[in-house]
Amino acid sequence: MTAQPRFATPRRVERPSFGGRVLQAMRGLGYDPMPHQVHIAMVGGEYDPVTGLPFFEQIVAIEPRQSGKTSLNQGFAFERSMRSGFRRSDPGGSGELLWVPGPQRIAYTAQTGVKARVQLLDPPDGWLPRFRDRVPFLLAREVLSAGRESIRFVNGSMIAIEYGGEGVAHGTTNHLTFRDELWADHDDLRDQGLAPTTSTVEDSQDIVTSSAGTMASTPLLRIRDEGRARFDDPSSTVAYFEYSAPDDADPDDPATWRACMPALGFTQTVRKIRGYRERLTDGEFRRAYLAQWVDGDDDEIPASLWRAAVSPGVVAVPPLVYAVDASRDLSAAAVAVADIGGRVELGEHRSGVAWLDDYLIELWGRHGSPIALDARGPVGGLGDRLEAAGVKVIRLDTRGVQFACQWFRTAVYDGKVRAAPSPDLDDAVKDAARRPMGDAWMWVRSGGSAPLLAATFALHAARGDGDSRTMDQRVW
Repeated sequence: MTAQPRFATPRRVERPSFGGRVLQAMRGLGYDPMPHQVHIAMVGGEYDPVTGLPFFEQIVAIEPRQSGKTSLNQGFAFERSMRSGFRRSDPGGSGELLWVPGPQRIAYTAQTGVKARVQLLDPPDGWLPRFRDRVPFLLAREVLSAGRESIRFVNGSMIAIEYGGEGVAHGTTNHLTFRDELWADHDDLRDQGLAPTTSTVEDSQDIVTSSAGTMASTPLLRIRDEGRARFDDPSSTVAYFEYSAPDDADPDDPATWRACMPALGFTQTVRKIRGYRERLTDGEFRRAYLAQWVDGDDDEIPASLWRAAVSPGVVAVPPLVYAVDASRDLSAAAVAVADIGGRVELGEHRSGVAWLDDYLIELWGRHGSPIALDARGPVGGLGDRLEAAGVKVIRLDTRGVQFACQWFRTAVYDGKVRAAPSPDLDDAVKDAARRPMGDAWMWVRSGGSAPLLAATFALHAARGDGDSRTMDQRVW
């Protein structure tokens, strides 16, 4: 039995499609397109027979892991690299649309720059090794230096990595953009960075490929809801495809797997899926392999464990360490306090950051307790101002922040954290999500995450000196 999509934009045969060229490109790269890839390519490749413009400005595929997203993306990118550009021309004021030869620029992004680099460069299925092996005669050169990674073709087209953040793709013009594994995003920075780069390109397309996410995956969640609502609307310019299991499906039943995993029987086996089911947590298996949306507790801090950690009688006792953090856009900030015994309280959570200097200096004057902060975070600049006022500051470097976040999660699991009641901290813990960074991770800094990060840093600093290598040394 071949899996069928729960939601899929239908093929409208009255429109021609360049999807056949995408499939041909996949075969040229050594892939044998699977049935679901054929459908996505043929629908996503539909174009207006009069103007020649792609009908769909965006193609969205939400499906289980290892369902062939990489090979399909490579097919779309290779096909685009080999074609001519399209732009609006106005000879004699006619407004005529003309095909004009020209190199294509393709931007590939993943959940982190490191992940994007791995996808582009690492064998055996990385984009560059695949192109080198199958179509070396079409390659001009490659740039491998960090931050400038790209594949250049003899016709002038190029595929480039764009790193995440507000500066993504700044100043470039792209004909095709990829937002791979969008489930890991908790803000719209990728879209905000990429969208302007295609605004002057008539035939641009944006391709979103991802497994399912959590309730904190707000950009993909919005795309999912809109896609489900309009997948069969003939006027929609978004081609939407979702292979997923219903929420009430039995995750242990191979019939469930066969119904929602389009690669099962092609590049996946029941035996391998059974192994994943045994090794992964229930929530992660459902999210990654059944494409079901989870609340995130199973992956980060289960609600039951956090409830056990919260108690009305918790009061941090001297010697204390305070910590501060803020949202990325500085719309809100929080201050927490902790002690060596693992007790933590959220002191303040207010709008903006203008109040922080006076408040923290006052705390120092009242208690003489050091202030911990992320030296490279949104309020890292506070450190110099506080020290100028005589405040002792504990600066956490990136490694220290990673260690603090990982320790906090483990400590909650082990029952070593005791927290005073706080609705704001409860909400931040509930929405906690990881931001992968190489082999480590840290909490995602989003709109409501400041209380969690402040509590995390306070506990970390209360147990050591802010350096992950000396975590068990006291600051006093």
